[in-house]
Amino acid sequence: MNIKEQINSQALIFLRNVKAGGVFRVDEFGASLGYNRSEISRVFLALAADGFIVKLAKGIYLKPSDEQKRRIDDLRPEELIDDFLFGKDGANIGYLTGSAYLASLGLLDKAGDVVAVATPGRHSMTVRRGVTFTFVVQRLPINTHTFELLQMLDALRNINRTEETVAPVALYERMKDNVRAMSPSRIDRLVDLAMKYNHMTKALVGSMIECIHGTAYAGKLLMSLNCTTLSEVHIPPEKLPNAQVWRLVCR
Repeated sequence: MNIKEQINSQALIFLRNVKAGGVFRVDEFGASLGYNRSEISRVFLALAADGFIVKLAKGIYLKPSDEQKRRIDDLRPEELIDDFLFGKDGANIGYLTGSAYLASLGLLDKAGDVVAVATPGRHSMTVRRGVTFTFVVQRLPINTHTFELLQMLDALRNINRTEETVAPVALYERMKDNVRAMSPSRIDRLVDLAMKYNHMTKALVGSMIECIHGTAYAGKLLMSLNCTTLSEVHIPPEKLPNAQVWRLVCR
C-alpha cells in the first residue's frame, strides 16, 4: 500500500467519526499521523471530488448529511460558516449579523452574496461556495444566552443604514415583538448589553421596553443617556410616541 492509499484509508476511518453535517479542518486529521501536508491535501481534494465531503475553504471541509447532499447548492450561510459560529462543544462562539440576520427574521428574501459574522477575534475574509464572509469583532461575550440579544442590538445600531432594503419601522416593530416575548430576566440581560452600545441603540431599546414593560425596566438606560445628545431615526413619530423622552428625533 503506497502513501496515498494509506492516507486515504486513514481519512475514511477519520470521516466515520465526523458527524453528518459537521465541519472539520484537515489539521484535525493530520496532526498526529506524520504524513506530508500536501499529500493529505491531495487525498481530501480527491474525496471532495468524489462527493464524500465538500470543500468550504482551504483546509476546511464539510461532511454532508443526506439532506445536505440533496441540497448542497442551497446551504444556508450558517451551515457554510458554522465552524465560526459554534465551538467543538457546540457552544455559541459567533453569530450572523447584518443582512443575514434580517433575512433570518423574514425581513429580507435572502442574505445576499456577502454575509457578516460577528466573532470575538479578527479573521480574514473568506469565500465559501460563492458566498463571501466578512468578520466584525464583538467585544461583548458571545454565548447561548447573549448571541440573539447581540444580533438585535447590532440591527438597531444600523437601523438607518438598512432602509434601502428594509424599512426601519419594520425592523423596529419586529424588535418590539422580540422584547414583548422576553421574561424579566431576559430584559435585564438585554439592558446590560445595550449599555455598551451607542446612544441611539440604547434609546431605541429603552423606548421599546418602556412601552411594553414600563419605566422601571428601562430606567437604567434612560439614566445613561447624555441629555445634550439627540439621535435621528428614520421612523414615523406615531410609531415612536416616547421619542422625545428618549432623545430621539423622528424623520
